[in-house]
Amino acid sequence: MQFVPLAPLRNLDEGVPVAARAQGREFLLIRYQGRIRIFDARCPHAGQPLSRGTLATDRVRCKGHGFEFSLADGRCLNQSQCPALPSYKPVFMGSSVGIDWA
Repeated sequence: MQFVPLAPLRNLDEGVPVAARAQGREFLLIRYQGRIRIFDARCPHAGQPLSRGTLATDRVRCKGHGFEFSLADGRCLNQSQCPALPSYKPVFMGSSVGIDWA
């Protein structure tokens, strides 16, 4: 495994989505209830950037078509046909958060 840094922890404010690029991919980082969540940065429905979406309570809402995804597990909350938003386990190294890349 290889640690891939995505963002300094000081850049992650509670409830503010942050976009990051690494290994040719886009990720969305959100500090929610004190925990860091990492997801694919684009809506699985039509590829809209979720960093431009809105956060409400326990979900991120895509601006494109209104699909809402749980911050707990990435599942789509309001459209039964939409796949879940892929999520990643955060890894911490020093003052940065990232993922382990296989």
